[in-house]
Amino acid sequence: MSAITLTEANFEKEVNHSDLPVLVSYEDNRSPYTAADAVDKVSESMNGALKCCKINVNTNPTLATKYQIRSVPTMLLFKHGKVTDTIVGKINPEQLMKILK
Repeated sequence: MSAITLTEANFEKEVNHSDLPVLVSYEDNRSPYTAADAVDKVSESMNGALKCCKINVNTNPTLATKYQIRSVPTMLLFKHGKVTDTIVGKINPEQLMKILK
């Protein structure tokens, strides 16, 4: 399953009302640093146990401000609508899988 693209319109439904834990990767499409590859690979390998999402901070600044995103990439892990973990910086898929397990 590929990562879901989030916007301010679908964030509440996809993240805060999800029965699954949700990994949200905050990205800047102008930055050379991204966690997109890691998020895509984790999404494929978690077999439905984790919902993976991406959000562009440039087109969704309200959500970046709300969750105090100061640098990209930043990943937040949500459980039952609450942030339970934060990962800042580029990371490879293997490192991300270790953190999530």
